[in-house]
Amino acid sequence: MFERIHFFEYDGKFLTNYNLSKEVEQQENITEDTRNTLFAEASEQMKNHFVIDGSMKLLFPFPVSDKDKDHYFYPQIFCVCHSGPSYFTRRKDYASYEILYTYEGCGVLEYGGKKYHLQKGDGFFIDCREPHYYYTDGTHWLHSDLHFSGSISTELYADFASDNDVVFHEDSDEKYQTLLETLVRIWDTFQSYKQLQFSNYISEIIAHLLIDKDVKKSGSAMPETFAYLIKYIEHNFSSDLTLDFLAEFSSMSKYHLCREFKKYTGMTPIQFLIYTRIENAKFLLKHTDLPIGRIASQTGFTDLNNFNNQFKKHTGYTASHFRKSGAL
Repeated sequence: MFERIHFFEYDGKFLTNYNLSKEVEQQENITEDTRNTLFAEASEQMKNHFVIDGSMKLLFPFPVSDKDKDHYFYPQIFCVCHSGPSYFTRRKDYASYEILYTYEGCGVLEYGGKKYHLQKGDGFFIDCREPHYYYTDGTHWLHSDLHFSGSISTELYADFASDNDVVFHEDSDEKYQTLLETLVRIWDTFQSYKQLQFSNYISEIIAHLLIDKDVKKSGSAMPETFAYLIKYIEHNFSSDLTLDFLAEFSSMSKYHLCREFKKYTGMTPIQFLIYTRIENAKFLLKHTDLPIGRIASQTGFTDLNNFNNQFKKHTGYTASHFRKSGAL
């Protein structure tokens, strides 16, 4: 795991601003008032920070311009923690998103009013601006922590946490670990277009977590029948495809087809057909000089008025206005 990566490595139990209370206990020749003052300061410091207990391998931030922060996902810090029984992190208002994954041992996450018990194969995806507290449960907890931000991190995190559950589960030999190790190797070596590659792999990691969670929530991946039907519609959208025809083509009732198709795509088959026709019409309007009536017929609309109504409903533009504008 993470072989031949040049980490910064730290071992032992670290004196931080967050476990000073233990140091206070060991100090001699101080008055009770001084001891109480030091305890109070240590308690205040512990509100937002962490105790490192064990060993840690770190990769530090790679320089990112303000412009890149707006356009790319970018990693902030990565670490592999062999955490002892006193390890914890407690903080809020930290401008970062974090994905933690457990390889061995157990940990606990307290976040969003819930307590999650993490075992081998469990991970979480959280917004570190929100109050969070995680710690070793028992004597040992081996986990990796990826902090990142940028691009549409906020929106994608909101999608992941939309069911008020921020935990995922995956075996360590599955896709998440493969993507993570590739990201770390890029981080550790000289690469052309390094920031672009960072962004690409962080995007793939988030997409994998979102898709996997969606599949597990729905109970299964999209059946082959619907995947084939989508391809059929995409290649035959200009034909006269009715719901009756699509139901017969799929060997199921119209009701069952609409319900199941929407479960996997968010649209009914006819809504997906219209969406596909409109997208192709947009392309022809932007990249050809074909008359609008010809475009309507080539994209499966036999009635020009229906085409105009559907086009404005889906884009907010008339077809002629869309062609003249810079809209996409």
